[in-house]
Amino acid sequence: MIDLKEKNYEPKKLLLGFDKLEKILGVKIPDTETVRILSSLNLSPKAVKHGVMCVIPTYRGDLKIEEDLAEEVARLYGYNKFPAELPKGRVSDQKIPYYSDDGLILTVKNLLTSCGYSEAKNLSLVSKDLIEKFGLTPAKHFRIENPVSSEYEYMRTSLIPGLVSAVKINSADNLKLFEVDKVYLKTAKGADEKYKAAGIYTGSAFRDFKTAIDLILSKLNIDGYSVEFEADKPYLHASNAGVIKSGGTAIGEFGEISPVVLSSLEIPGKVYCFEMDIDSLDSLSKLKSFSPIPANPAQVEDLTLTFPPKTKIGEVLKLIINNSKLIINAELKDTYKDSYTVRIWYQDPGKTLTNEETEKLRKSVLQAVNQRFGGFLKN
Repeated sequence: MIDLKEKNYEPKKLLLGFDKLEKILGVKIPDTETVRILSSLNLSPKAVKHGVMCVIPTYRGDLKIEEDLAEEVARLYGYNKFPAELPKGRVSDQKIPYYSDDGLILTVKNLLTSCGYSEAKNLSLVSKDLIEKFGLTPAKHFRIENPVSSEYEYMRTSLIPGLVSAVKINSADNLKLFEVDKVYLKTAKGADEKYKAAGIYTGSAFRDFKTAIDLILSKLNIDGYSVEFEADKPYLHASNAGVIKSGGTAIGEFGEISPVVLSSLEIPGKVYCFEMDIDSLDSLSKLKSFSPIPANPAQVEDLTLTFPPKTKIGEVLKLIINNSKLIINAELKDTYKDSYTVRIWYQDPGKTLTNEETEKLRKSVLQAVNQRFGGFLKN
């Protein structure tokens, strides 16, 4: 019989240090007990300085490093002999690399979900054709040098194109989709990654669509925001889109998708969209403060006002609230054609307002609304 093999496999030697064994297991096992256990495994242990030298048989290919020998000792010594102790250590006071607090993102997702939106997850790569259909410039996008196909060639700079494209494969009449994820922008310094929150709505009621935006800004306690109807995004409708700002900081854009874009994608009807910057929301959001409930009741009344076309009712409500410190709130309760019913709360924390004082406040509100917006009280 002839045995042909590349090399002879001989038993190898492996050292197990007593200090290393104690460090691994966390307990001190008597040296004699360690030698006895290793002998029972046919490892031929011999005592050396600060440890024991073992001869590993060729059939024990699983014993390769010192920790393997420590595991064998612990197994035969008995895990039930180890004391029950909680792991010791300390919590680091430094943030780990690439730390990200996703609390705000989860809040935005929960708010959009409560408005009836469903979360979508689109790829970060888009095609040149989709970029051009939305009126964007491919040169302002990062291009992948070795794309798997032309459909996944460029890094997205907005979440809107992917969400609008999803309309074609979702046939719901009132489709509500949102996405919170990264976009990739070219800057003077090179590249920048930003988290955006975006959503699309295919229903016919613009007010229902805008509710989600108002809810996010309200729950994050972002006060004093305004809308400027001068959106510069090429895929938005020229006369039905705006930019959301607060104190000079642009939070995002919202409005109707351009009919030209929808026609190129063969999407019928209207599609509304919004996109907001997560960093801007984070910097502008504030903690909510509470004050004691006044002991004196508020005077509440509804005023039906008539305004010229295209009046921004949000600005009207802000004007009413800022008209006097005794006006604590104003809300839009109902609309009919060019008439708007506004509910106003008058309240003095120190006393109950009289009818004469309430009438004086009402006249001041009507005068301010008429001078600023041309609105008047409907008979």
